[in-house]
Amino acid sequence: LGAIFFITVFWGFVPLFNALTTFPPERHILNRERASGGYRLSAWFLAKTTSEAPLAMVLPIAFVTITYWMVGLNANAGRFFLSLLTILACVVASQSIGFFIGASVLDFKKSIIVSSLIMLTLMLLGGFYVASESIPPFLRWTRHASVVTHAYGAMLRLDLDGLSFACDEGEHSEAKYGSCPIPGEAVIREVGVTRLSVASSIGILLGMALVLRIGAYLCLRYLHRPAKAIEQSDEE
Repeated sequence: LGAIFFITVFWGFVPLFNALTTFPPERHILNRERASGGYRLSAWFLAKTTSEAPLAMVLPIAFVTITYWMVGLNANAGRFFLSLLTILACVVASQSIGFFIGASVLDFKKSIIVSSLIMLTLMLLGGFYVASESIPPFLRWTRHASVVTHAYGAMLRLDLDGLSFACDEGEHSEAKYGSCPIPGEAVIREVGVTRLSVASSIGILLGMALVLRIGAYLCLRYLHRPAKAIEQSDEE
């Protein structure tokens, strides 16, 4: 469980912090070109985000291909490719969080602080460190908005579903899990990360990515408009 969680967290943090540097360094150039009418913001945003997507996929593919078999996860080719797809969906969603924070703040130092607070919170509430029953009711909704929760839950289901584990002597495993040997589904229920299917978790991650990218575009368009564009809007 620990290996699955930290693989998920690693590919939640890395794309997010890499994406923070996408917009702030080009802030002045972008404002100048927008003020002069050099090109549309939508064209620049689409080109910028899509051109970086293939590069963001190379390292996760290599990482998962090596570590999946090295760690000894479920030795099934179909589940391996689904696990890879889950991690890639996690990468896209985390990168989108970075795009949104970078576009809304446009100050690299401030965006680092905001991103650290958000990701550490989502990591703590992701289901590995703190059981869902121990989370205060007013914070439980954050688990459903967490990239870590959905990616970790999907990876657990892919690895454990259909397996069984021997009971340890003296630990009352049968009373705890209801049967002996212990089915993988019982372990998933005990962890209590998410009850969603793998397809639903991947779909939610991709949906989060889409919503956050749209949010990042709207922040650039309306929250950080160049002075000339604001003047023209006021004149109209």
